[in-house]
Amino acid sequence: MTPVAIFPSLRRPSTRMAFFAGVLLLLALAYWLLAPSLAKRNYRDAALRGANLAQARLAGVDLSGADLRDANLTGADLRKANLRRAVLHNADLTGADLQGADLTGAVFDSRTRWPKGVDPRQRGALFLGLGLEPGGTWMELQQHSVPVLPE
Repeated sequence: MTPVAIFPSLRRPSTRMAFFAGVLLLLALAYWLLAPSLAKRNYRDAALRGANLAQARLAGVDLSGADLRDANLTGADLRKANLRRAVLHNADLTGADLQGADLTGAVFDSRTRWPKGVDPRQRGALFLGLGLEPGGTWMELQQHSVPVLPE
């Protein structure tokens, strides 16, 4: 069944154009309402422990101070992402694209897996092999002499 069969007045060209313009307007409105939640760019200090972010498109996203312990970031696009002060204990970044990502002050341990060719210490990340117990917090890391970096 076609729109013309449902709405016989659509036989006139001007009515047909108005109908399709209305459909486009509704689609644009739906996109406008849904897009902000799909394209959030600020995850500052977010609790993302154990999150499955494999293959996620996170280029340019602010993940500063985020708790990414035990997170799966394999193959994630993290180009130009802000990972300053992020907690990356036991995170898997295998195959992730970290080109231009800011790792200054991010903390990691011996279980953190990095993409080939990435030396986190050269990028400003700090090795803390102490690991946090379940329920541990960023404040606990600061109590272990982790320097507090300027925003």
